[in-house]
Amino acid sequence: MNVGVDDGPHPAGFFAQIKLSQSVNRLMASSQMLISRRRHGFSILEVLIVLGIVILLLSLILPALVSIREQSRQARCKNSLKQVALALHNYESLCRVLPPGWIGVTNGSADPLGESGFGWGSLLLPCLDFQGVYSRTNFEKPIDASVNLGTTQTKISVYSCSSSVSEYVLQLDRNQTSFPLPVSDYVAVFGDQSLDGCDPTGEPNLINADGECRGTGAFYHNSKVHFTDFLDGMSTTFVIGERALDWESPLAQGTWIGTLPEVPGSVKHLLGSTTGINDATGPPDAFGSQHPGGAMFASGEGSVRFVSEQIDSQTFRALGTIRGRDPVIDF
Repeated sequence: MNVGVDDGPHPAGFFAQIKLSQSVNRLMASSQMLISRRRHGFSILEVLIVLGIVILLLSLILPALVSIREQSRQARCKNSLKQVALALHNYESLCRVLPPGWIGVTNGSADPLGESGFGWGSLLLPCLDFQGVYSRTNFEKPIDASVNLGTTQTKISVYSCSSSVSEYVLQLDRNQTSFPLPVSDYVAVFGDQSLDGCDPTGEPNLINADGECRGTGAFYHNSKVHFTDFLDGMSTTFVIGERALDWESPLAQGTWIGTLPEVPGSVKHLLGSTTGINDATGPPDAFGSQHPGGAMFASGEGSVRFVSEQIDSQTFRALGTIRGRDPVIDF
């Protein structure tokens, strides 16, 4: 019986398979070495690419984060100012009159530089749930009396704006003695005239025959203004505005407590004139804030709005008066 003989693979094909197998083995070895090297670190090019992507993402995200943060600050600042505006309504409902801008009397007669010096912000404390601070304050004594030291060292949170970098205290000098006053980022509206006129030598002089320095706004020396006196309209008359400073601001640092008796110009820290917003060359009794482009203001009816620093100057002045019968266009 004949048995078939297998001649086996062709020699040329056999050697080709061996070479192919060796090539595959070398390729796999090379790949394993490359993977092993990559496990130990990244190349410079790879690091630069990753850094470039991160920087690009940050450049896109950071402006949005800054904008969101400022919007949050504006919202908190607006809420604080709203509380102050509502407190004014509560005060007017209880007392049938708004608090005076500041109290100044000497020997029974009106005097802008007289005592006690306490202002609208201190008289408003009970309506802001600070009855304790109000109760321990002696309004018959001047602000800088020792009995009132605890009040002058009290920080009232509702008078602060979260965007502000204002310092905790304001230092004024009386009789060669430095005295601290608590800071406020909000001041009441005196009107559209400069507070220089409340100094005996100021020009133009605003002190009348009765010794009172009367402004055109809702708050001035010994003022007794009612909401019914707002002949220009409640919604088109500002009562409180921002004065939150940066370190290079020409504005007078605000305070809520009042003026220091016998200190000319100290009333500029308590009240403001509608002569400008964020004006780097403007008077110290104007308004300003740390918000880009403008500042917050509360109107007589209690609303709070952001007002552009580019507002028409005549319109802004008109918004500071209560009975000027000034026409106010949209702003």
